[in-house]
Amino acid sequence: MARRRQRSKWRLTTTLTATTLATAIGRARVGRAQFQRATDYEYRVCAEQPGEYATTQTDGTTATRARCVSLDAGELGFCAGIAYDACVRTNPPSTQDKRVLSAFERMTKMQSAMAPELAGEPTCLVVMAEYMCAVAFPRCDPDPLEATKYNEVPACWDYCTNSVFGCTGEMATAMDVCNRSVYAGVVVAQDRPDVKCVSGAGELVLITVAMMTVALVLL
Repeated sequence: MARRRQRSKWRLTTTLTATTLATAIGRARVGRAQFQRATDYEYRVCAEQPGEYATTQTDGTTATRARCVSLDAGELGFCAGIAYDACVRTNPPSTQDKRVLSAFERMTKMQSAMAPELAGEPTCLVVMAEYMCAVAFPRCDPDPLEATKYNEVPACWDYCTNSVFGCTGEMATAMDVCNRSVYAGVVVAQDRPDVKCVSGAGELVLITVAMMTVALVLL
């Protein structure tokens, strides 16, 4: 039986440091700039999402809801690159940051079983960490009609599928994960290119997908 080719030469020599992750997350941007806000898309209102911040309701009562919080670069631990007004569920935001880290660690364990050829791949890990942080801390966007209302900016469909596929090698898995994310309201459906959404860190996502393709060819 022919031996499987070694893939070590395709590995990057960088490591997943806080600086690397912060730089990648910092490059995540709001995409679809050429389009106006889609008026028929039900953006999630931050103050209507479940959370831990005391919020006065329209009827005068108080309830715990999410809140738009201004986060500075390095303020969080794992998601250190988040540096914008984000819709945060937990008080303090560091609690949510720790939850993202736990979810990321679970993801890496699953990845080892699903795509062992990519296990520990630093570029893949940076892209996935960036995506998970972007979804966990969605950008707050002022509503054009109500000055005190802020909507969450969802993730773009391509950003979701490229990130998941790049670290699993399974497009069916990527489609399933992203479709469930669409249902949850954190990702825009693939048939809505007109919706303002957050795209990935450009070159880094494309490099990861390219590396995934190379790894599959070498199997």
